Amino acid sequence: MAQAIHLALLSAMEDISKRGIAKNLSASLGGSSVKYRGIESAMNEMSGVLIRNKISIAAEYEDLLVTDRVRGDPKDGKFTRLVTLRGSFRFIAEDGSFVIFRAYGEAMDTGDKAITKAQSVAFRTALFQQFCVPTVAIDPEAGGDGEDGFDDDNFVALINGIESQDTDAKALAYWKLHAPSLVAAKPKYDRFKQCVAEWRAQGCKLGAE
Repeated sequence: MAQAIHLALLSAMEDISKRGIAKNLSASLGGSSVKYRGIESAMNEMSGVLIRNKISIAAEYEDLLVTDRVRGDPKDGKFTRLVTLRGSFRFIAEDGSFVIFRAYGEAMDTGDKAITKAQSVAFRTALFQQFCVPTVAIDPEAGGDGEDGFDDDNFVALINGIESQDTDAKALAYWKLHAPSLVAAKPKYDRFKQCVAEWRAQGCKLGAE
């Protein structure tokens, strides 16, 4: 008989696969912009998933390595702190059964946040890899690749969400938050753009081909 934790993990994976977590943040790396998913995205989406599937997490951190690198003139006393550590995350089901996922975290900071940042990186990695979190919505029943996971109901919800914002700035922010998943859902993105163009003028039946 399968332990409760394995059933809970599978249920949680199915849960998050239906929404995914988009790479909606960007950072400059080597002169180019790199998209990534931050700890806030992981926490905001996965918190509800874990609660619904009755999974708790106990975290431990070890193998802490701290290196201070001088910035500029040594006489100025300015430095950048580089931290690496290993996190062990115990995912626990209601019956006490559990699995342990280990992940490394690395971060730099010019103040006192390097360790906290490294912990966040390790925790985020554990969440994304343990639950195989996709960047777009996936239909687990169809065995799809994400192309059809963002369906017409999602389009309607997205448009309604944009329309419900009380300022243009909020509407733009709402769009930027959800657009990455939509853009990745090819080839339906072209259909969505057509619907948006027609939406205010004459309405659009999203399910029509």
